[in-house]
Amino acid sequence: MGLIAASGSVRLRDAATRLGVTEMTLRRDVAGPHAPLRALGGWLVRASLAPDYDLPAEMDRHVEAKRAAARAALPLIRPGTRIFVDCGTTTVHLAPLLAGPLTVVTHALPVAQIVAQAAGQGGDLALDLLGGAYHPATAAFFARPALPDGSRFDLAVISAGGIDSDGALSCSHGAEVALKQAVIAASRQRIVLADRSKLDLRRPYVFASRAVFDAVVLDPA
Repeated sequence: MGLIAASGSVRLRDAATRLGVTEMTLRRDVAGPHAPLRALGGWLVRASLAPDYDLPAEMDRHVEAKRAAARAALPLIRPGTRIFVDCGTTTVHLAPLLAGPLTVVTHALPVAQIVAQAAGQGGDLALDLLGGAYHPATAAFFARPALPDGSRFDLAVISAGGIDSDGALSCSHGAEVALKQAVIAASRQRIVLADRSKLDLRRPYVFASRAVFDAVVLDPA
């Protein structure tokens, strides 16, 4: 509990090293229904913060607001650039709106499928799909290291499950953090794309501060 007091989460392997036990021991110790911690995707979080995240259900929530937010982001995307599109239930609505010439880099399977179909129909879109282990809870791939060496983006469109009033941006799955942070560091311009239901929320994993982004794009009020 002390290790996660500051940030709300800690890598399972780091906690095991600090405590001098195996990761399996930690997983077993937090498996009980009344345990104060829970193991999620290689991370330890407080049980009270562990998300009950249902991707298909999340896809069906606030659909019109997510579409409106995606439309609001379009003026920030310049032709001829290389952009990263994050996984998420709002960013997926941006994919059908993208028009070339444009290179789209993503690790999100739904985004990749939409862009690939458009490219196959003659759209001037190029798709660069990041590989890695598939994470069904987010419909995305994650690798180590998070990005190939030398990766650079003109624009990063990052999703957030929570945008807290103190400027903290957070997500529901620890697997997302390393990639989000690597993309932020590798991008010339960065925007957060979310619908207004994410405001004043904090999910278990904080990945960045609002201050590192050029804009937060929401559905119009």
